[in-house]
Amino acid sequence: MAKFRSWYENLDENMQNANLFLILTFGIGWLIMLIAFIFGVRNPQTGSLLFYVLMFVPLAANLVTRLVTGEGFEKIRIKPKLRHNFFRLIISYFMPILLMLGGTVLYFFLNEDKVSLKPDIIIGGLMEINGIEEDQALGVFYGQQVMGYMISPFIYILATICSESGWRGLLLQKLSNRIGIMKASLVTGIAQGVWFVPLVLMGYNYGSYGFVYTLAGTGLNLLFYISAGVITSYYVLRTDSVLPCAFIMSGMLYCSSLGVYFANSNLSETEMLFIGPAGTGIVGMSLVIFAALTFFLKLRRMEWDEFDERISNVRGERQPGQKLFSRNRE
Repeated sequence: MAKFRSWYENLDENMQNANLFLILTFGIGWLIMLIAFIFGVRNPQTGSLLFYVLMFVPLAANLVTRLVTGEGFEKIRIKPKLRHNFFRLIISYFMPILLMLGGTVLYFFLNEDKVSLKPDIIIGGLMEINGIEEDQALGVFYGQQVMGYMISPFIYILATICSESGWRGLLLQKLSNRIGIMKASLVTGIAQGVWFVPLVLMGYNYGSYGFVYTLAGTGLNLLFYISAGVITSYYVLRTDSVLPCAFIMSGMLYCSSLGVYFANSNLSETEMLFIGPAGTGIVGMSLVIFAALTFFLKLRRMEWDEFDERISNVRGERQPGQKLFSRNRE
């Protein structure tokens, strides 16, 4: 304990905050997952409830960290700041819908024999339950799909605000001050992905199909959170608010499952989860990965702009609009 205290006290303020947040988040989160495992949480329904509960842990860790370290709550970054961020909020609302829908369309474009634009089981169920004709049932089905996509950024908004307030609202900010924006965006995504690994091992999202599939699911889960972490890092740094990040994560999480309703009997469950059309698969999340690469370049430019400003302030040479290292950035 004495060695840990000595190590912790030798850290600078940013790393003290970051490490305390990680210790609390992993400690509380993994304890909850361990208890759930002991009590036999294995099916998708209870797994989804557990996932939702876990989303509140980063907020609790964030609040405790701010209290213990004296960080305070002035920079908690929950306010939307509509006056300056309205346009970016609109983009962050629709972007996850387009990314996940695009991944689904891409999968079915590559696998036309596995798509069903009139899923018989679902349509039959709607006809029986509501006592309507086939055409009406089809209209209801597509109406539900459109509505699901359009409101997806709000479905999990409470949980994702709590989650993002910790990962991007605190951890990213502290790591950015210490290791830079680009590395911090990757580290926070990796940390978030690793944090959910026990849940994946318990069968959430990727099921339980043996060691190889579990390993693949763990890797895909990590890839998703790294990609999503880069995108959300850009938005929280640009807007100084976690609300765009919450929109993005809520939209991605909900829309990731909507594409499976259009799959026919030719699609196996493992292909659906690990390849597509589900957003958990490599093709299903392909546009998210592509978007992350694009935003990573934007973060690179932001980091260089910040470096320019620091150097020019030290030298006293900066003129309005002048960038000292602009040629080296390209």
